[in-house]
Amino acid sequence: MPRMILKHPEQYIDDPLSWTIRFNLSQNKNTMVSALGRPRSGKSMSLLTMGEMCDARHDFDTSHVAFYPQDYIYKISTFKRGCFVVFDEPGAEWSARRFMSIQNIMLGATHITFGSRLINVGWAVPVLKMQDVTAARLMNFFHIMQLPPHPVGTARFFRNWVDEYTGKTGRELLGYIAFAMPFQLNPDERKKYEQMKKDYQDKSYEEYYIRFAEQSKGRSASGKLSLEEMREIAKEIIKTPRKYIVAGKIRAELIQADHNLRQTEARQIKLMVEKYFADHHIDIREL
Repeated sequence: MPRMILKHPEQYIDDPLSWTIRFNLSQNKNTMVSALGRPRSGKSMSLLTMGEMCDARHDFDTSHVAFYPQDYIYKISTFKRGCFVVFDEPGAEWSARRFMSIQNIMLGATHITFGSRLINVGWAVPVLKMQDVTAARLMNFFHIMQLPPHPVGTARFFRNWVDEYTGKTGRELLGYIAFAMPFQLNPDERKKYEQMKKDYQDKSYEEYYIRFAEQSKGRSASGKLSLEEMREIAKEIIKTPRKYIVAGKIRAELIQADHNLRQTEARQIKLMVEKYFADHHIDIREL
């Protein structure tokens, strides 16, 4: 099994993060870790290595990796106790302004899961400032991937803490971690992950190009969707509603992000979907 070492000035501690996650689970607590750093600095690989080491069920593989917010929410809502789920850096999604509202939904879902299902999560983000105050309060650890002359896979490792009285957050530098490559005993799984990420990136860029083209073709001169276009989107959502549901409610923010809509359009479509289920006596919480 790949190992990581946390270096202190006077000693080495073998696999401290894995021990901490197991201890937290025994105390009915979760662990949230953020990996920070520049593109191609090793954030994703470090979280995959953590997943292999820290998944309490010892079945971590590429099925535990999410690239889209909806997929992340689905996984933390359905996976079994003690699993480790990685939300991989979603490229263009992070840079889109609308992602801030999506992040709030993801954090809400994570918080709900932390209170009941004991799923451990790792997020890959470029900089800590992209995490809002809610994320900072949920986060237990974060590490920053180091560039040369540090060896590949080296990261500065921090503990994140919250003052229970003031709500202020702080951090403590614990030392350096040297991450091994993930899936050393199963290189085919690493190849599968790399292909998944490539497919995601190709699909993501293609979708953004199509959406950009549709903005100039499929909308009226005012840039607004017609009522018929909103009805068509509502029909699509009704076919696959689960990825738009968090805590038993249809979320307009997820509709807005998935279909590149204005906020008012997403809310109107949400009402259409809710009306459909109400008219057909379908309880959204049971979907």
